[in-house]
Amino acid sequence: MIDYSWFRLLVRAIGILLIGLSLPHALMSTVHVIDTLLTGNWSQYGWSGYFGWVGSIVGLLLQAGFGFYLLSGGGRLVERCLRGVYGWCPHCGYDVRTIPAANCPECGSVLPGRALIGAPTQMLTAAPQEPPATPVQR
Repeated sequence: MIDYSWFRLLVRAIGILLIGLSLPHALMSTVHVIDTLLTGNWSQYGWSGYFGWVGSIVGLLLQAGFGFYLLSGGGRLVERCLRGVYGWCPHCGYDVRTIPAANCPECGSVLPGRALIGAPTQMLTAAPQEPPATPVQR
């Protein structure tokens, strides 16, 4: 069985890592900026230090936001990464690159990503229906 749920778990783990790495530093930066604003002690860092801290906070919030995106599943990013492996059935490993249906003809399981490329959603039939035979005139 070829299953890519491990990849989705890895993406979520990377999201947790990004959040974990960004939040402590963002909290420390926020506290420092608030302390500087309340005490008015600009002589130590000046305006350039203030904007440096603000830039650091914005960068860390972007990192945390991307971490939350990955933690929630990664949506389009995961689909984009797994696009190359969608040519194989995740359950039986059957080559479905030339099959236009959304189900595997070997095991009948739903093929991931087929709705993204506009494939039909009905199952494959065993044999195509043939038109009724017309009698031959002599």
